[in-house]
Amino acid sequence: MEPAKPTTDPAEPHSSRRRFRFSLLSMILLITIVALAISRWQLSEQLTQMKQRNEQLAQALGIPSITDPTKVTAIGVPTIVNNGWEWHLVIPQGKQYDLYVAFTHIPQEGLPENPIHVESLTDGEVRINLSIEPQEILPPTVTVRGRYVVPAQDVKTMLYHGLSPREASWLSHYGGEYREVARGEDDKWYRT
Repeated sequence: MEPAKPTTDPAEPHSSRRRFRFSLLSMILLITIVALAISRWQLSEQLTQMKQRNEQLAQALGIPSITDPTKVTAIGVPTIVNNGWEWHLVIPQGKQYDLYVAFTHIPQEGLPENPIHVESLTDGEVRINLSIEPQEILPPTVTVRGRYVVPAQDVKTMLYHGLSPREASWLSHYGGEYREVARGEDDKWYRT
């Protein structure tokens, strides 16, 4: 009689098949996934640094960050000239605003009594430059120039106005030290 051969059930896996096995292809795939993850992490770090640098440069150049695209955004731009100010305005799409200047009778609240209409500004980004040019004998002259940055246009003189002695009196008191942009309570005017 012959001894009985052990029968193996194909449904039962051998214990040697249960242990973890990997092939060369699995190792290459794992290395590729780890390399891609490290590369993506490095790119996100570089992107974060570039965004921070971009914000710093935009602030230094006077380019405002838009928080609400439906409202006018204005920021004072640093200048290196005396008696000169500059602002970068972003006008919302489809809107139009009038630009006025006033030199006397500027109330703490509300609009000035008799402002001078300078220009109507339509949607886009515009740089407004106001400079005061002193004269030897006559009172100073105020010049307002504007240039659309988006859509790009040439510089345009919007206002050339000779100040009366009364209008120019504030120069001796304040000397143009305050260049901050303040918004009125009704969001309709800006004061520097």
